[in-house]
Amino acid sequence: MFTCSSCQKSFSRKDNLIRHLKNACKKVICNSSATKDLVEDFLTIIDNKADEFAEKDSGWILLNLLFLEININKFNPLRASSFIQLPPEITQRQAVVNIRNNDDYCFAWYVVAALHPPTGVDFQTSSNPHYSTVLNTTGIDFPITLRH
Repeated sequence: MFTCSSCQKSFSRKDNLIRHLKNACKKVICNSSATKDLVEDFLTIIDNKADEFAEKDSGWILLNLLFLEININKFNPLRASSFIQLPPEITQRQAVVNIRNNDDYCFAWYVVAALHPPTGVDFQTSSNPHYSTVLNTTGIDFPITLRH
């Protein structure tokens, strides 16, 4: 049995754990000062795992790490554009209106959905009046951005 040290999820196969670590188990850092703390946390986890391994009477000792890969990507969650497929954990709760639009007027579609609540689970733009017939979007640039 293999367990992710970050989220404690268990896997029966090592390759499934590796796939999880590469794709699903992410850490979000909101400022650069948190990067050092996160790296220290990861090194502590590695050190603890090495100690646990050494205590199992294997006779093996971790002397050094030859390779450690850390991927850092820009994360910009506060923007709106077109439809984004939500994870099943969210869609199954049926608590979020996720309108399937293929343009940059996502915000306008959601305002229309608030004024004319859609029915069902699969929200299409055709389920509501077109935003241009309901809203006056003159002077608004789409997609909507947050100004600081």
